[in-house]
Amino acid sequence: MNAASASSLWSVTLEEFREKVASRDASVAAVAVAAVSASCALNLVLMVLEIAASRKNFRGDRRRVEALMEAARAESERLARFADEDPAAYARYVRCLRMPKDTAAEREQREHAIAAALRRATEVPLAAANAAIAGLNVCAEAAELAEGPVATDLGGAAMLLAGAVRAMLLSVDANLAALGETEFRDQAALERGELEDRAIRQSSAIRKRVAS
Repeated sequence: MNAASASSLWSVTLEEFREKVASRDASVAAVAVAAVSASCALNLVLMVLEIAASRKNFRGDRRRVEALMEAARAESERLARFADEDPAAYARYVRCLRMPKDTAAEREQREHAIAAALRRATEVPLAAANAAIAGLNVCAEAAELAEGPVATDLGGAAMLLAGAVRAMLLSVDANLAALGETEFRDQAALERGELEDRAIRQSSAIRKRVAS
């Protein structure tokens, strides 16, 4: 993980993070928690690939393993960033809600600002869900290499990633309902449905693969 800034969730201890989630700070909520979980799940995938490639009887393509590890690291890093970006997007939305609305001009400015903030608050969990889906794709390929006890860890990683996708999409649903009828809303709703379907199908296939 890259060095975290002082304001990053990654700069606090695990205990501090748990307490922050339980506090009245509603900005650190389901999307951030899901992104942290998904990022850690991809590190489980890295562990599985490391063990698989280090076996003396490994007969697979090591370059393929290295490519999968690079992909897992990249998506883990992306998800780590989304864990910080989602609280920032929510904080922006709250600031817009507090904008003055005494005059017609102020109300119009506030309305536009809220719409833009809601759009950003929708884009972040959608992007995070896409990163988690990319992580599931890595899991699917890694499942062909996982043997023995670590296959269970890979399956667990896939379940965590799929759960993270669905948790993130709940936030998308709430934001889309608040946005009203727009072209962005229609496109985001379509993408949201496709992402959930992929998460369900991919995680189910991986679970069957590692169980066998």
